[in-house]
Amino acid sequence: MSSGSGLKQWISNDLLVRTITIEGVIEIREPLRVGAGKSDTLTSTSDLPVLKLRFGEEEIPVIPGSSWKGVFRSRVESHLKTYGKKVCGGPGDTCMDRGNLKQRLEQLQRRPSESSRQEIISILSRDLCLACKIFGAPSYISKVHFSDSYPLMENGTYMFTLGRKPGIAISRKTGAVRRGAFYNVEFVEPGSRFTFRLDANNLPNYALGFIAKTLTELHEGILRVGGFKTRGFGRIAFVDITHSVSGLAPELNADQGKVLKGFTDRSKLWFDEEDSDVTYDGSTWDLLNKLSKLADEWLEQGREGNG
Repeated sequence: MSSGSGLKQWISNDLLVRTITIEGVIEIREPLRVGAGKSDTLTSTSDLPVLKLRFGEEEIPVIPGSSWKGVFRSRVESHLKTYGKKVCGGPGDTCMDRGNLKQRLEQLQRRPSESSRQEIISILSRDLCLACKIFGAPSYISKVHFSDSYPLMENGTYMFTLGRKPGIAISRKTGAVRRGAFYNVEFVEPGSRFTFRLDANNLPNYALGFIAKTLTELHEGILRVGGFKTRGFGRIAFVDITHSVSGLAPELNADQGKVLKGFTDRSKLWFDEEDSDVTYDGSTWDLLNKLSKLADEWLEQGREGNG
């Protein structure tokens, strides 16, 4: 990775360099609970129901895009922290909250000009952690958009089943069962299948690598989704996954597969000195594996400042 100014024009939201879409089908391998909170209705058959949406006369479980985003962002932040990279905290302690960054950017936006635009890009390049550059921050839009996941439909019928499981809460102080601690939790049963889709805009390959790492960790069961993860819930796997690329940094055919061009052309506005091209065999899984390795290299060698 060569040296340079470090200015990352792809950070700007007025460019449309590339969109990569990853979509497919996930299969629930362990009970899955994305909760709707504690039920207080007399008609509910569960104290802790799963989140559902009504389609016509039917209620179906849903995994919101916001849940996917939370899983991915949390995992990326964990990788950054593990390697001592700059990473911000939660609400109230984001990159935008530190050093009056949000106020400084708002002042520049109030006097629009090309010099102000370049100063904004310079500040964002320097002061945002990679997680904020990927997933957004207050007043800065995410470059990854997650769709809600719904059960697959076959012959006009949604293909899912719901189960219920009793549980009890134990007092940490006494080790005994707490008064009124019996509950009934609802979950999506293993074998149910859901849709999955994400769209990543204007991300260099090394940043895409962190998305790829998280997808791979979900598929391998290293990472789980939803609640009750320490109680045997939340493992999923991708039974079908594809990708597509559109924009100005495309896939190219190679002698033995394909090349996903990185932001590596110095003549282009979106050049990023830290990025690399990725050569792979043409399959989505091999692309994800190669992108993951690129993220690992960035963690080892990247120049982003330590937090």
